Amino acid sequence: MNHKIILVLILLLAPVLVFAKNKKSKNLNIGDLAPAFSLPDETGKLRTPLTEFKNQKIVLYFYPKDGTPDCTKEACQLRDAFDTYRAHKINIFGISYDSVNAHAKFKAKHNLPFPLLADTNRTVAKLYNASNNLLGRFYPQRKTVLINQGKVIAIIEDVNLKSHVSDILKAFAN
Repeated sequence: MNHKIILVLILLLAPVLVFAKNKKSKNLNIGDLAPAFSLPDETGKLRTPLTEFKNQKIVLYFYPKDGTPDCTKEACQLRDAFDTYRAHKINIFGISYDSVNAHAKFKAKHNLPFPLLADTNRTVAKLYNASNNLLGRFYPQRKTVLINQGKVIAIIEDVNLKSHVSDILKAFAN
């Protein structure tokens, strides 16, 4: 077989093998205790959502990158529904690999009323299986994990930006 063909096959199959390897990691399932973590927010303050809001409703929404069109749309939709979430005692945290400074700028620019957590070491994305996409080394996948009283009650893998706000409310209502 030609060496060029072998090289092309290796290059084509490598991402598939990496993806398959990542899929073998421990899955987070509905009913599991949510993994505890601490991350700095956009001010640099260390936040521990599961301790701060123990026995409360928590939304952890993972998103790829501050300032990108879909991430901005998602954040602004959550901002616009924030009063509704607060009325239902739902606490929201956005998580991406962006820095504290990038989060501060993004939050200020879009007047976001909830904390943005900097997972620069990618540890929380791994805990919550939000780094299992092919680009997981560079960006977390868009994924939302809903927690109530310390347990995972829903995992939204395929976030639909048109219905995301209502999907979260429906999951907590069930």
